[in-house]
Amino acid sequence: MTVWYLLNNVLVGTSQHFAGERIDDAVESTAAVIAAGGQVRASTVQLAAASLVAAAMHRQGVPPSEVAEMMMAVQLVAAAYTVDVTALTRHETFVKPQAAATVLKSIVETAANASVTVQINCPTNLQVVWDAGWSGGDLIITGVGPDGGVQTEMFTANPGGTTVGVKPFISINPNGIVDVAPAAVGADNASVQTGAMLGLAATQSTTAFKLMVDGVQEAISAQSGANRTVTPTTVKANTKYFDVWYYATHAHALV
Repeated sequence: MTVWYLLNNVLVGTSQHFAGERIDDAVESTAAVIAAGGQVRASTVQLAAASLVAAAMHRQGVPPSEVAEMMMAVQLVAAAYTVDVTALTRHETFVKPQAAATVLKSIVETAANASVTVQINCPTNLQVVWDAGWSGGDLIITGVGPDGGVQTEMFTANPGGTTVGVKPFISINPNGIVDVAPAAVGADNASVQTGAMLGLAATQSTTAFKLMVDGVQEAISAQSGANRTVTPTTVKANTKYFDVWYYATHAHALV
């Protein structure tokens, strides 16, 4: 799905489209608008704001040609912006994180959803350990990531095995463990547990370059920049302190 904004006024068949109009291509094709001479641009912060102004101008009776001129001017200014990407150095300390495989909740295969019994004390990925007889469905877990945003991940059912997640969570919502296809009968369980990773609070991609455990530097076992996670060589334990230094990408516009 892409959101577009119309820069000019255009007649498409018998329908008049005005500058500033928002077009969601999941709902309406832009092809007919473009074929009729419409100039559309993919959404930007500037165009989205200008669209709101354009709507107000139309309501106030401003001539459509002047609204179109405004939209064109905003597009020209937005096009003149360049994006500067820099790497900011950040440091986070994880104090006595729960060990990997700490059970947060066991959900029975007949339940549609469940709330955790034990909450997460440090940002981490999750894993689900399935009883061999599990006949329920996949689990979808929803909560909050370490950056404060909504975090959702699906865990594919694997009776008798373990499904390891890759996304970090700092909390799981009430009834945030959802069985997409509960069994009609049965008493087998899926155990939702903490994983081995540490989750970083950055909102952009990360590159960790230093890890210390209880003040002693060690190698980073694994990391995912896209998911913003680091796996220490030393197994997580609630008696240890983990310090991670990393670069986080930051983008901002320049004129």
